[in-house]
Amino acid sequence: MRARCRSSANPRALGTQGGQVAKNRIGVLASLLWLLIILPPVALFADQKQDYLTDDEVEQLREAQDPAERIKLLDDFLKARLQRAKALKSPESTAIPENKSDSGKDKNSSRAAKKAPPASTSSAPQKTPQKSFNELMGEYLQCLDEISSNVENFSSFRIEPKTYLKSLKGLEQSLQEHKKWLAEISGKLDRSEKETVADVSEALEELSADVNTGIQKANDELKALKESKKAKNDRQ
Repeated sequence: MRARCRSSANPRALGTQGGQVAKNRIGVLASLLWLLIILPPVALFADQKQDYLTDDEVEQLREAQDPAERIKLLDDFLKARLQRAKALKSPESTAIPENKSDSGKDKNSSRAAKKAPPASTSSAPQKTPQKSFNELMGEYLQCLDEISSNVENFSSFRIEPKTYLKSLKGLEQSLQEHKKWLAEISGKLDRSEKETVADVSEALEELSADVNTGIQKANDELKALKESKKAKNDRQ
């Protein structure tokens, strides 16, 4: 007698497997939903990181392809951001001294100003919101990162050492002055500002070390060029 074929599948086991598959699908969907939630802020942060330069600065940087010129330009951007931070914490350091020779003119002009009718403010341009110290130092930190990337990239290129050395020395002088000022204002900072300055100080130390390495390399290349030129003249 031929035995009947019976299904070896257990209905209870099938139900368990189906439930597990459903749980796995729910887990995958939950992971995708979590990614959709966290990705926009990450993308927004990336955009903000790129937007710390103004349109004019971006254009200037695009045109500055020479390494020495580019480093000097980035140094200027760095100084500009620190100057704005100084205006918040050390306004006396950014004040323009009064010219004594113009004091008489200033008195006359002030008298005229009192007599003049008040100007209409309806057409006055609206001022952009004042950035906080942390926001300005955040831009400063991004500028430090930009300079660090450029110094690192240029270290693998063959560069005319004389002009590049000059730009690196100017940058190193700026970094030392900035470190000194940050140390001077430490007592004026709140807790969050101190944390920001701690990150900036760490980045300053790292960049300063890289710049000094670049200065040493440029000096060595200049020395080698001089020796090569001297040897060539001696052969002639």
